[in-house]
Order: sequence, then C-alpha cells, then structure tokens
Amino acid sequence: MLRDGAAGVKRTTGSFPVRRDVVTLWHEPQAVTTRALKLNHARHKGQSMQRVRKTGLGLVAIMALAGSLALLGCAENIEQTATIDVNNRAFTFTSGTVLHPALANVSTTLSFTNQASLFRLTSAAGTATGTSSFSPCTLAITASTYVADTGPQENDVIRLVLCDFDLTNTILILGNGTSTARSAPGVPVER
Repeated sequence: MLRDGAAGVKRTTGSFPVRRDVVTLWHEPQAVTTRALKLNHARHKGQSMQRVRKTGLGLVAIMALAGSLALLGCAENIEQTATIDVNNRAFTFTSGTVLHPALANVSTTLSFTNQASLFRLTSAAGTATGTSSFSPCTLAITASTYVADTGPQENDVIRLVLCDFDLTNTILILGNGTSTARSAPGVPVER
C-alpha cells in the first residue's frame, strides 16, 4: 500500500490512491488544457523538427534543380563546325595566332564560300586563300600575298585540333594545340 504523500499520492476515503496532479487538474479546467498542450508539444517536438529538416532539404534540392535548369537555358549551344554553319560568313579574330604565329595580336578575318570548301584569310599584312575541310579541320593554302614570316605561305596547311561553332552566338572557336581563339559573331560575306 502507498503511503500518504509519497510520490504525489494522497489517500482518500477507501483504499484507492489518487494522484494530486490529477485532482488539481480536474478542479481547474484551464490548467488541464495548458498542461495537455505542453505535454503534446513536448511529445511531438522531435517530430516537428524532423519535418522542418525534411522540408528544408526539399527546398534546397528544388532550388538547386531550378538553378541548374536556368544555367542550361543560358548555356551556349556549341557543336563541331559544319559547312552549313560557316558557309558565306566571315569571322574576325582579335589575334590570328591560332592560324599563324606571325599573326599574333593582329586582327585576322577568316571567311568561307562555295559550300565552305573555299576560305579566305585576311589581315593588314596580306591575304591567303585555299581549300577547307571540317573533318578534320584543315585549311590548305593555295595562294598567299603574305611576305615570308608575316603570315601563311602557299602550300602551308593549317591543322586545327579544335574547330567548334557556337550556334547561339554564331561564333567560330578554333584551337591549334597551343592556343585557342573565339571570333566575333559571323557576318555575311560580301560578294
């Protein structure tokens, strides 16, 4: 049998123990509501934090996905150059190093005609013309007005390891293994 006053127990008439907090709460309805809410909150506090964490992680994942999609929408559409991309267009490079070492820091224009099978390379120092192919990307010079050591010469072959085209911006991207160059947007060739 429990003693009177032990662990919050109070003996009432008869032999059944009664808890003091139950008796107190039964007489005070406001206290019942407050205590019940506190107990409910304490019991579910851990679950609530788990929901917040899961929701937070979900929002971070959605934001990352949205950011990735936005970047993809802004990404350049770069592909290997095809004849249709460059035919009857001229592309100007601020430096022609990628086409010939003597054209370093010299504005150089590369234009294509005749289904892009013919090219014309021009700068202040001269002009070179010849045949072009894009698989692999080569420019074979058949005629040149460049003085020796100022630009490509007749019978030179310019082999490019990178020959890409930015479809969105109509930019030609060339690389020779040691340097890479991006042209200004292509413009129609004047005939």
